[in-house]
Amino acid sequence: MDNWKIILGAIALGGGIYFALKYRHKIREEVAKWLRDRGLEKSALTEALLVFDTVAGSPGVIRRKLFVTTQETGEQKLSEENFTMDEFKKLYPDMAAEVERRGHASKNILEDIL
Repeated sequence: MDNWKIILGAIALGGGIYFALKYRHKIREEVAKWLRDRGLEKSALTEALLVFDTVAGSPGVIRRKLFVTTQETGEQKLSEENFTMDEFKKLYPDMAAEVERRGHASKNILEDIL
């Protein structure tokens, strides 16, 4: 019985890691497209920031905003997306506890997308 729990836990963890990596690739492509559309190189980026907030009036909904900063453009919001808490935990397991505790969190992902 305990072996099945370990196996199921490993499968769930593997699935979460898969979704997180796949989603990180989506964000990387979104930033790269934004840079290309403006004739900027990846080296122009000085910051890429994900901001997570709970949505007032919508329990269990987390809003993710993506901001990028370059010397040429300053800070720009690229996108905004809502997730259920379960989706959020799969995509951003490292941020879920902080959002649950504080209601918001942020993470610089510049190194992750370059």
